This record gives sequence, C-alpha cells and structure tokens, in this order.
Amino acid sequence: MVRSKIFISYSHEDARDLEQLQRFLLPLEQRGLIDAWDDTRLEAGDDWAADIDRVLAEAAVAVLLVTQDFVASKFITGEELPRILEAEARGELTVIPVFLRPSIVDKIDYAFGAGSAARQVNLTRFQGFGTPQRVLMKLDKSDREEIYAQLACRLLEITEGALAGPPEEPVAAPSEPVEGEPPSRPARAADPSLVEMCFRVAERNGSAHVTLSSDGYDPVTSELEIDLGPKSRISEVIAQIEGSPQRDDLMDVGSQLWAGLLSGGVESRFEEISDARCGDEPFFHVRLELPSPRLALLPWETFYDESLRAFLGCHPQYCVIRDPGEIRPPALPERRPGALAVLAIVPEGPGLKPEREWRGLRHAVDRLGTAIRLERLEGPATPDGLAEKLGEEHWDVVHYVGLGETRDDEPHILINDDDGGERWIDVDTCGALFLDARARLAVLSCVQGRTPSPSRSLAAFGPVLLAAGVPAVVASRYELPDDVAGHFARSFYSELVKSGERGRIDRAVAAARRSVFLNHNATNVRGFASPVLYLAPGNHRLPALAGAEEDAGAAPAPAASESTLSAAASARMATDPRLARLLDLVRKQRCVPIVGPGLLHADGAPSRRRLVDALARECDYPRAQELQLFEIGGDWLVDQVLQRVCQHFQHVKDLYDLVDVVLATLGRSTPPPALLQLARWPAPGIVCATMDGLMADALERQNRQSRMVNYIDREADSDESLPLLVHLRGTLAEQDSLILTEEDHDQLWQRLQNLNNQIVRLVAGFGRAVLLLGVSPQDTLIRRFLHQLRPQGLSKKQGSLFFVCRGRSPVDEAYWARYETQWLDEDPTEVIAMITDLLGSEPAP
Repeated sequence: MVRSKIFISYSHEDARDLEQLQRFLLPLEQRGLIDAWDDTRLEAGDDWAADIDRVLAEAAVAVLLVTQDFVASKFITGEELPRILEAEARGELTVIPVFLRPSIVDKIDYAFGAGSAARQVNLTRFQGFGTPQRVLMKLDKSDREEIYAQLACRLLEITEGALAGPPEEPVAAPSEPVEGEPPSRPARAADPSLVEMCFRVAERNGSAHVTLSSDGYDPVTSELEIDLGPKSRISEVIAQIEGSPQRDDLMDVGSQLWAGLLSGGVESRFEEISDARCGDEPFFHVRLELPSPRLALLPWETFYDESLRAFLGCHPQYCVIRDPGEIRPPALPERRPGALAVLAIVPEGPGLKPEREWRGLRHAVDRLGTAIRLERLEGPATPDGLAEKLGEEHWDVVHYVGLGETRDDEPHILINDDDGGERWIDVDTCGALFLDARARLAVLSCVQGRTPSPSRSLAAFGPVLLAAGVPAVVASRYELPDDVAGHFARSFYSELVKSGERGRIDRAVAAARRSVFLNHNATNVRGFASPVLYLAPGNHRLPALAGAEEDAGAAPAPAASESTLSAAASARMATDPRLARLLDLVRKQRCVPIVGPGLLHADGAPSRRRLVDALARECDYPRAQELQLFEIGGDWLVDQVLQRVCQHFQHVKDLYDLVDVVLATLGRSTPPPALLQLARWPAPGIVCATMDGLMADALERQNRQSRMVNYIDREADSDESLPLLVHLRGTLAEQDSLILTEEDHDQLWQRLQNLNNQIVRLVAGFGRAVLLLGVSPQDTLIRRFLHQLRPQGLSKKQGSLFFVCRGRSPVDEAYWARYETQWLDEDPTEVIAMITDLLGSEPAP
C-alpha cells in the first residue's frame, strides 16, 4: 500500500494551535498536494478506532502537537501513540513532534508493542520542530509562522516521496533489535545520492551492541566486537594516539573500530546497502549514535577500511558523523539567499596569538570573494559581549578559534573577562550563550597553546551546542597546529561555497579532513581525525548562498580563445622541436614546472613591486632611492629590495603588522588563467617561487588534490600518487612559513642544504625535466635551489632544463650554460596555453 496521508495527533485543548497549522496546510490540500487528517473529520456515530487504524495504515507521517495537555491525554497516550510508534518502528511512517508549549514530555518514555517486542521511546529522539526547552510559544508570531511554513514544506516533501511508490528493491528481512534499545532511524534525505547509515552503539548488562539503520531497510543488530578493557590492545594504542601518535597507530585503532563495528548481521547489511548503490556515485553518511559517554570518547573518526586501504574520514565518498541521538535542535527560520554570515571569535589567552589566528582565518575566507561575509567580534570576548553579538543577527556560522581544556574534571572553553584577561567557562555556560543565537553551524578550532597538552579539546562542546539549538557543530578533538588549522579552514570554506555543493556541511568537512590528511607530516599526523562533526539529521546543508555570486570554488571554463589554438599550436610545435619535446615530457608526467611572479604580471595580479611600495609607505623606508632601481634591475632586484624593506618594517613595527600588509596586498587575488591552465597538466609536482598561494588555489578550483610542502626541509608524508606542491618562500595560508626579511632568507639558504627527499626526487629524479615559467634568469633563490639539486649541471639520468623567457642577455646565458638550458624565446602564458590546448581532454592523473 502506498502511504501518502498525514496524521495529526493533538489534544482538543490545543484546537487553536491546530487551526494555525491548518492555515498553512489547507492551500496544499486544496491543490491536491497533501492529504492531512485529524479527528475533526470524525462525525457522530463514526467508529473512531477503526478510522484511526485506517488512516494510520495509509499515513506516511504523523505530526504530534506536543503540549502538557497532549502529555496528559489518556486517549493520545493510550490509543494513538502506541499505534503511531509501532508503525514508526516498522519503518512505515515518519514521526515529527512539534513542541508548542512547556511540558514534561522529555521525562516520559512511551511504551508500545507487546510481549518480547515491547519497547519504550522518548518523543524527543525524533527530529521535530522546537524542543521541550525551546517551545514555539516563546517565539514571536512571525518566527512561529516561518516554522509552520517549514513544517508544511517538510510534509509536502515526505508525502511526495510516498506518492512515488515503494522502492523497487525488496525490503530486507527484519532483524530483532536489542531488547530495550530502540533502533535509530535516519531522516529521509532529499539528496538522491545521499545514503544515511546510522550505527547506534549502546552498552547493556556489561556488553555492547550495534544497531544499523538505513532508509528502506529494517534495523539489524549485532554484538560490538571490540575489547575495550583497560589493558586491551586498543586501549594501549589509543593512549599512544593521545600522546605522540604514528600513522600506523591511527590505522591500527581505526581498523579495529571499523571491523568491530561491522560484525555479524551488521556487516552483511552494510555490504548490502553499499552494493545496492555502487553504481550511483553515492555519498555515505556513517552516523554514530553513542549514548554511552565511555563509547563517545573513542576516536571513531580514525575509521580505517582495510578493503579500501583508506581512512573513511578522508575518502571522497564518506563522511563520519556523530549523531545527536535524542537531542533534536529546533528548526530555524529560513533566511534569504545571500553571502554566508560568519562571526569569528578569537579571544586572548595563554600562549595564543589572536592576531595571527585571525589573519589565518581571514586569509582562508578572503580568497573566496563575496560569497562569505566574515566579521570579527571586536574587543575582549566577554560573556556579555558574546551574548550581545550573537543576538545582533542570525549568523550562519560562528567560528571560534581558541582553547578548550579539562579543568576540575569538566570541559571548559577560554574566553575573556572585561579587562581582556582569561576567563574559563564550563559547557553549560557556553551552551547558555547560544540559546538565542540561532546559528546554523558552529566551528570550534582548538589551537595549540604555548606547549602541547593532551587535555586540550573542544569536542565535548558539540552535544551541548546541539542541545542549545545549533544543528551542526564541527569541534576539534585535539589541538591543531597552525598549518593544520589553516588547511582545514581553507578547504572547508572553499568547499562550502563550491558550485553544485553550495552550503553542504558534510561534504565540506569531508574535503577538509582529506586536505589535512594529504598535507600532514610527522608532527601533525592525527590532524585529519581531530575535526568531529555533530550533525542533526536533515541539517547537512546551509541555506543557499547568493545564486548570482561567482562560484569561488568552481573550475572556470576555458578561455574562449583556447579552442582556436589547436591548429596554430600544432603548427608551432611542428616547426620547433624543443616545444614538441616539452609537450612529450608533459604528457609522460616527467616535467616539473617552476612558477615565478612573471606569470602574474600580464593578468593584473598584485605584484611584488606593489607590495614593496605598500610596505615602504607603512614603515617610512629611509632608502627611497632603492625603489627607483626596479626599471633597471627587474624582478630579481625587486626580491632584494623586498627583503630589505621587510627587515626594516619588522624592526620599526611588529611582525603581525608586516604580515597584515602582505595579506592586504596579496591575499585577495584570484588565480590568473595561466595558473588555472597549468593546474590541469599531469605534472608530478610544481615548485612555486611566489608566496601568494595562487597555485594551490588553482589546483583546488580544478578539483585536483595535492601534497603541500611549505617548509623545504620537512616532508609531506601522504599519498605519493598525488602531485607535490612546493612553496619555496612559504605561503600566505601558513603565515609562519613566509620568507620575508633578510634574516628569513639567511635561514632559507641554510634549509636549502637540507632539502627533503620528496623535493629531491621530484626535481632531480630519473628522467625529470624542469620547466621555468615566469622566472627571472637572475632569481637568486631559483639559482641556489637548482644548484643544490643539480650541482654539476645536467647529468645523464636527468631530463632537460627548459627556460621560457624573453629578453635574456648573454650574461644570463653564460650562467645557465652548465645546465645545457633549452631557451624558449616565448611568452610563458602562450606556451602554457598551447600545451594545455594540445593536451586536450586527457584526464589529469
């Protein structure tokens, strides 16, 4: 039978509330879009019990108007609710409670079923509108009406799915859940590619069981096959992870947790669900409902699948989520599409560098243009200041950057007192701050203090903020070094505004975890497992961003002139064997481009000359005559003067002021077409002589993952199949890596003598050719870099060195002669366009 009706359960004392809801449902009923039933349709002499049974047999959803009169009604609790809850347990309808007025409903478990199948459930475990603590009567009229409108849309969505008929695939045979443990049932997802799989792990009588639920399948339960004793192997490895972890430790724990979760019938059902969707390019929500505090402490985000040879948190088809269980945040009022409103909270604190943390977050967001409006809480982050700012407007995202810590056996979060000093508040106080905030997402980033501490974490605040009404929370389980926090924020917000996935919190977290993993090193190996996502079902997407805005994360379409290049490019290749040889090396993935600032000049990107001018003005640079030499010396002289100006700036002002000017000048640029085309090449890696981070941005916009090296003496310990992106002068995305002053360059020359092995293999490996694009022949850094890798010039095992440069001098040729340099007297942007065009539609590896 196709279920399409809506059953409304209410107390007759709340008839006026029913009438208010009916005003929103009636227009849909008149158009035949929904069929809502309540007992006002009964007439004298009707068999009410038979009618209720008939309607419930046809219902796809039951709406419960919850008040204390509802709770006190013997008819509702003795007749209607048992029938509704039995149908819900069989997976036949969706239950939506609407918490209208204060009641004690959260203190009552309702029984249903009979005999061995008898169970109890609390109505707060269902996703509804409002909560017993935040009832609709406390809202003003316009907000209440917005929620009624949302409820009407939700009912239309559910019954439309019901009218489409039952699934073609047979429903799996039922499996008895653990006695006394009602199975979780994930909310129906509007996204057809989204597959919700909820694992409820519960302890009972000294043992633990896991129940797997998914739409279209009956729940199935098996024993959790994990030894969690204090002296068990997994406990010992977890202790190692909390201290100084190795990658093998994370794989060990992750594989034990994943294999232990998938046991018996749960494993068979998981494989059945996965196989049924294998051709649909699905995105799996692996939801974990963990009512036991002991189980909640386990690092489930390290899940490792031996068959995939991957951490699920870093796999592009999975997102590991903590399900709030009985906590169901109220539905928030809709908002008009527009820029995402993000409030940044960066308190002062021990060992914290608030200006640096703020700059890092601002840089991650500024590069996305107008898609995000970022605002910082000015002044000390005091309780009153926070409450006032949170109440000013409906923030989409509240992003906290600071410290969480266990103090007196209770989690605390750092804010400030009125004088800007430390103030630690507990979880309940933190939750109280968000009660009226109506934020849709909270991001809690736990940065590293003066010294690392295993007691620092913000993960415990996730459930508290959900209970306070925030439907999605991303909280750091471990301290995040600056580079990890930067990678996460950059990738998270970029994915959040990406075309096609705009506003998807789940995909943004998954992409950010993957980015952190791909760029980890020995000091931050557990970084990808630190972000814990708490997400109420049905809240995985933020309100749509402005449709007219440019998609900051999307890969731009090729330039219109690109399609006309083929004939001319082919003819050019035929007449110049050096270009033909270069194209062949690129195709064979044996060419390593080295990118310099010359690629940016033709496209109007902020140049280092502009940066020198800005810095010189800010610090009253006393050697103004040096700034007049640029026209003679070119880019290589700009580098020398920039170092001197930065050194003087840091001497007369603070370092963060210097970085601020650099960010303001270079930080809002977008990749020019040449870099976007270069990002499509099948190169084993790219070396950047600039610090603007535009090459990394270009790779992201072309949906290409990379391993990033910002310190040339440190390795990126991750997937060797991904291209290596080397920033010789550091990058704005990680401010500590920037090479600015003369002193910084002195230290860089020392690091060049200890290049990591990945860079050595990339540039000096067997058969590797080097292509210099937009690089000045006088660039001192590039000269020293290549001399370190190829001290004797070109060896028999190494490929050629191609230099694309116009206007070289005999003096330049004399220096580069030892590399047997192949000079190409061409515009580098034209060479990139030709090769990109001739590569055609060949997929990047």
